[in-house]
Amino acid sequence: MDLVLFTVMGLFGILLSQLDSFGLDVGWSLLVFSHLVLSVSPRNPVHMMFLVGLSTFIYFPAIANSYVYDTGFELFYLSAFVGIFFLYWTRGLLHEQQVQPVQGAFVLFFWMSVGIMVASFVRPELVAGVFAIYSMLFAMSLGSRSWAGNVRALIIFASVFTTYALLGWGGFGRTVLVGWLLVVLLYYTYASGRLPSRLLFAFLPPLGVFFLASRDLFSVEYAGLDVVLNDSAFGPYRLASGFVAHSVENGVDFSGFWDQVVFVLFVYVPRDWWPSKPYGFGFEYTVENLGQGLVEAGHSVAATFIGEHLYYLGHWGILSGLAMALAVAVFMRFVHGLKGLHGNGLVVIAASVPVLVWGGMSSFAARIALPVILLFGVLAVARFLSTRTVGEVRQQL
Repeated sequence: MDLVLFTVMGLFGILLSQLDSFGLDVGWSLLVFSHLVLSVSPRNPVHMMFLVGLSTFIYFPAIANSYVYDTGFELFYLSAFVGIFFLYWTRGLLHEQQVQPVQGAFVLFFWMSVGIMVASFVRPELVAGVFAIYSMLFAMSLGSRSWAGNVRALIIFASVFTTYALLGWGGFGRTVLVGWLLVVLLYYTYASGRLPSRLLFAFLPPLGVFFLASRDLFSVEYAGLDVVLNDSAFGPYRLASGFVAHSVENGVDFSGFWDQVVFVLFVYVPRDWWPSKPYGFGFEYTVENLGQGLVEAGHSVAATFIGEHLYYLGHWGILSGLAMALAVAVFMRFVHGLKGLHGNGLVVIAASVPVLVWGGMSSFAARIALPVILLFGVLAVARFLSTRTVGEVRQQL
């Protein structure tokens, strides 16, 4: 990755966008996007999922919104600039080839499949919080020398996923739902001894937005460009494109930004224990700009990759965006190195990387809080059992 070259390309793109030529913007942005695609490692699940998010929520929305509403490409270039550093800092998180499945993983995967099947009928709200761990167990059940076992695990996952999508999914959270599916397909591809196509991950997800605006995964229908541009996938780009202007008009808001940092750091603390805990950006923006009634009705907004930073800090948000990307990368490296998981602990975070690009750091933190807590719980139990004999375990239980 040539960070200097990419920085120059991005700065030139911002200058070029001032000419207000849609053709020039599309041509140069395609060069920048192509450079990003080539910087992605197919063996790196974080890279591949980031590519999904960038193409679906930043790049193609930039083209569509600029064509219809003359939104501009500045947000794309700023996001791509932070994004190339994020790719650089996560470049070593490569998939570790498993010759054989992790011992005991398939048993846990099977029984969790049964539990999710049942919950999809009776308590579907319980499923969303554990599906990331379920995806991790799927990855741990795969092995490069177990073709039949891999297919069996994939069939089970597909059955469970379809059951939940039909019976338990309420229509919201498509980014999370599709994230689970794509991560599972990634790891199945790795176990099969093949590398996934960067072009498929760059172009198919945004194309799917055009045909899934109805929020029904099993109803493919193009509802029209206006519907797509106002959908929660393409719409946030247009909203976040005005955040720099908002900061210029209202001044830098360090207090508001600090509230978001506090929310991210303590997202796992129940609000019942801390009633005054700050809210995430989507809630705060909706209350301040759209009205309390919309929040009570369950509405929110997505800020995109660095939208929160630009909203509160203006162009200074680029620096805080880089700090956020570095912090996330360091945390990912820590999880990737957890012993006993063969790198598969990263699954619970990689599945939510598109959420990071779509909703920003507060949405990302809210999505991974419970899966990460469960991850360390599972790891603690596994280590407890691995260091004791059966008799000792029975005695302590």
